[in-house]
Amino acid sequence: MLLNKLPGFPRSPSGLEWQILKRLPMATVTGLTLIAAGWAAMHAWPPALPSFELAAWLTRMDFVALGVLFVFLTLLFTVFIGCVIVLIMKGPAYVADPYPLSDRDQPLP
Repeated sequence: MLLNKLPGFPRSPSGLEWQILKRLPMATVTGLTLIAAGWAAMHAWPPALPSFELAAWLTRMDFVALGVLFVFLTLLFTVFIGCVIVLIMKGPAYVADPYPLSDRDQPLP
């Protein structure tokens, strides 16, 4: 039978993973807001450069903002996956499937 729970084995108490998971939505909104505000500020108040240099600078800063956005989202996703893995590991214990020994009828004492 698949996934037989081990009787009498209590579930591990929750820990830091739940605290992190509860704060993840606010961290996402805060981080995205800061990245968007930085991007908007770069376009609202650009440095005093000649027009051809300003266009190149703004394009470069757009790519920097995209890079920061992707790194931030990757970080959030990695933290989320880590919390989910810890939650699964702290779940109930399961009985392993029997593994028949090929060379003996019974295991050694």
